[in-house]
Amino acid sequence: MVQWAANYSGRTNYDLYVVIDLVSQDIGANTSTVRIQMFAHSKSGGGSWAVDNFAWSLTGTWSFSGARNLDFRPDSAGKVLYMLDTYQTVGHAADGTLSVALRGVHSTTSVFGSADTGTQWFTLPTIPRTPSSLTVTRVADEQHALNWVRNSTYTSVVIQRQTNDGAWQQIAVAAGNAASFTDTTTIAAQKYTYRVAGGAAAGWSGWSNTASVFTTPPVPTGLAATRSSNDISVAATVAGYTIAVDIQDETTTVVSGLAVGSLPWTHVTPNPAVPHRYRARASLASGGVGSTTLYSAWSVYSNTVQLLSAPNPPTGLNPNGAVRPVDETIQFQWTHNPVDSSAQTAYELRHRVPAGAWTTLSGTTASSRTVTLPVGDREWQVRTKGSHPDWSAWSATAVVTVIDRPGVAVTQPDGTWDASLLTVTWSWLQAQGRPQSAWQLELISAGIVIESQQGSGASGSVVLATKLTQGAWTLRVRAATGDVWSVWASEAFVVTFDPPAAPVVSGVWDETQGGVALAVAAGVDPALDPTVRIVVERAIAGIWEVVVDLTAGATLIDWESLSYGDTQYRATAYTVENATAATTITVQSRSDSLWLSTGVRFGITGRLPLNPEVTHTVARERALKHYAGRKLPVGVTGEALHRSIDVAGNVWDAGETATVQRLREIVQSDAEQFLFRDPDGRRIYGVVDQISIPRIMAADSGATWNGYWGYRFTFTETEAR
Repeated sequence: MVQWAANYSGRTNYDLYVVIDLVSQDIGANTSTVRIQMFAHSKSGGGSWAVDNFAWSLTGTWSFSGARNLDFRPDSAGKVLYMLDTYQTVGHAADGTLSVALRGVHSTTSVFGSADTGTQWFTLPTIPRTPSSLTVTRVADEQHALNWVRNSTYTSVVIQRQTNDGAWQQIAVAAGNAASFTDTTTIAAQKYTYRVAGGAAAGWSGWSNTASVFTTPPVPTGLAATRSSNDISVAATVAGYTIAVDIQDETTTVVSGLAVGSLPWTHVTPNPAVPHRYRARASLASGGVGSTTLYSAWSVYSNTVQLLSAPNPPTGLNPNGAVRPVDETIQFQWTHNPVDSSAQTAYELRHRVPAGAWTTLSGTTASSRTVTLPVGDREWQVRTKGSHPDWSAWSATAVVTVIDRPGVAVTQPDGTWDASLLTVTWSWLQAQGRPQSAWQLELISAGIVIESQQGSGASGSVVLATKLTQGAWTLRVRAATGDVWSVWASEAFVVTFDPPAAPVVSGVWDETQGGVALAVAAGVDPALDPTVRIVVERAIAGIWEVVVDLTAGATLIDWESLSYGDTQYRATAYTVENATAATTITVQSRSDSLWLSTGVRFGITGRLPLNPEVTHTVARERALKHYAGRKLPVGVTGEALHRSIDVAGNVWDAGETATVQRLREIVQSDAEQFLFRDPDGRRIYGVVDQISIPRIMAADSGATWNGYWGYRFTFTETEAR
């Protein structure tokens, strides 16, 4: 805002003011909008007035006029009386500059006199004009010079760049009233587009025109040459903004400025007598001032193509140095080696006994031939044709040896075997006397391969890792000389181990121990295999249970036998091969006492005679369920069973009964299970929580007091462990 004033000549306490204020600027339209005011102003008050209207004018860039009285009643300091308050839009010069001039005059004949502000100038902020004629000049791939025309005075210039038609990015701000800039951040194989904008007090101008430039194109890749009849097709892959390529055959340029859309390019009827390989370079116009053609480096060479030349001798002959059996056909194989990349069109194969006459076979495109040959050495060669009418030279000579297939025979085992360890042996036969070089072996049981082994050399035996068991087995063996294997030799055999002598076993009920006393010993027969183990079992109600597993004979007590009834015992002797022999006996027990046992093998045993009272309680889990709509409950049966035995009786310190000390030892044992046996032949496993032992009476024997005791306990059945 700018303002200026002049005193009224008749009243110096009053001023005439002119005020101009910048409201806005339109950079695109190159205009400014201002507010213009003219008014009389009381500096300190005083109450002067002149009621007549007196002429006023505001002249200069704009012209305004009118009439206004001056009546400051009531007066106060700062009071203003407006003649003009207006908004005006004005255009700037072409370079964005603008200065305006104004003069305010108020002429009166009253007491105020006249006021004249004189002419005053006001310069508005310069509007930056859009730069024009932007150009870019290539200096190098890494340097490009920008120039533009300034259409106003700038305080700075912003430069933006677009890479490969991507997003605009600011790369620099040039200070001052710049008209040029050098970009040193460019690289090869790119397209760059530039634009600039000028800055001034009013802001930034619009963007200039754009200018583009290209840098050196990338080298073509994937050069490939393919023969097509008498021509050669050349393919290449170009990248970036490449517009054309040059192609050389070796170092001779065969096409220049070929549009990339014309790839692949055909080299028509090149010299068929020489090989051809190609390379290419990409080109494009740099663009910008003084545009020039930019070339990439030459690519690597393509593959070599030879037009219509006889092929090289075939290679990769197979078999060569190998051995083949006479009972199989032999497939000769080779690799066609074209010079001109043409496929095989014919072949000739010949073979002979060394130094003998050749037998020749012919064919077309196949790269193998199957023949049948007799026993002996055979030399063979092959030659091929491509598109050229001439044959290749004969290949190098390959040799194959044809022999009778070897044979093997299993010599051990032979039908039967009597041990768990087996050394397999076999014989070898080859009619031409060639040695065994490899072997394979399989051990089979029930159609499943249990073990397989293989090895090299002339060995005719091997020890099986599998430990054999009794039963039927099958063994297969085959062997080879070179690459020729025998057929499998198969031998079925049965493993049967010699048994030991039957063990000697005896047993008798021992009332003092509460169990069967057993004596077990190995049988003796020098003609049979020795016993290394004896397993003793018992059977009650036909179910066999292991009593003890011995490595030698022994005597022992079985406290789990029936106390009243017949118990069967079986002693089974084993050899080291697990062949067996068994002896079975039956032991009678006729004890009329109850027996309560616990501990290891139930060896803590108490005898309870003297006609005890015994009550059995048996039950099954049941419940009554009440359902809506039914008058009576419904019974439901569960799986849980219960059996308990209440026992009460007497023991005597001086008699052959369990003593109080033995009963205490039984019930306070840390064993988890007890055994109850009775004269009815029952044998029940369970638990006992406690035993009550009241003393009924005592008698003096002369040496000690002998007590007569009662006892009572409840035995609850549990699962046997």
